Amino acid sequence: MSKAYLTIDDSPSPVTINLINELKHRDIQALLFCRGDYIEQHFNAVIYAIKHGHIIGNHSYSHRKSSELSFDEWTQDLKQTEQLIEKAYKQAGGKRSGLYYRFPYLDRGDGQTLERIWPKIIKHISTSENYILAENSKVHKMQAYLKAKGFTQPFYKLNHPVYNNISAISKVADTLLTDTTQDWRMLKRHLEKKEITLNTLKTMLNEDPFIKQNLYEHVFLIHDDPEIYDISLSIIDYIRETLNFKFLDFDKKTA
Repeated sequence: MSKAYLTIDDSPSPVTINLINELKHRDIQALLFCRGDYIEQHFNAVIYAIKHGHIIGNHSYSHRKSSELSFDEWTQDLKQTEQLIEKAYKQAGGKRSGLYYRFPYLDRGDGQTLERIWPKIIKHISTSENYILAENSKVHKMQAYLKAKGFTQPFYKLNHPVYNNISAISKVADTLLTDTTQDWRMLKRHLEKKEITLNTLKTMLNEDPFIKQNLYEHVFLIHDDPEIYDISLSIIDYIRETLNFKFLDFDKKTA
């Protein structure tokens, strides 16, 4: 049986409490990357998640691409969300296990939306160990800021090849992944551009060569969105039941 961690972007939402209950039923702990503007709308859902043992990470306040923000705008955006997360932990009576940040769209300051090209990165690494993730001075400046403020990622010692072979992933302060489920592609605004089915998403996951090898720990990414709530849960169950993965708790993480 393979092992994995579950990360969830774009929390909280109107269905977050239901999602937390479903995860409890499946005995899965998640790292929820929360948007500040959504925390303000669904503050009680964040408290509920904390009280049920989940971890809250920072996913910016406005969910704008960092490459489109000045450095000062980006830091203010991050700080605004941090204040809301701290408030939620205080009211929930919980203690943060660490400071975690995930860039919206995985745009880390250089305009690359890594979430969209992630399957290509995985495919490249499966055939060649030499992959260079382009970075610019803004990326380096943002990384330095995150490290100075105490942000870390919980997966920097993961044994997955994407971490072993790309220092721009293994030695950074923001939290990345090994697999995007691409559930966002089932949102109506994306389906209008390109039709895709749930079975297609499952097939693409199954075709990941590192999933087939049953050798590595994985970090899966899904999204917290009412429009694709059932889709995301179905993918979680597919990962557990068909791909035969066990989701791990973050207090037992490889770090």
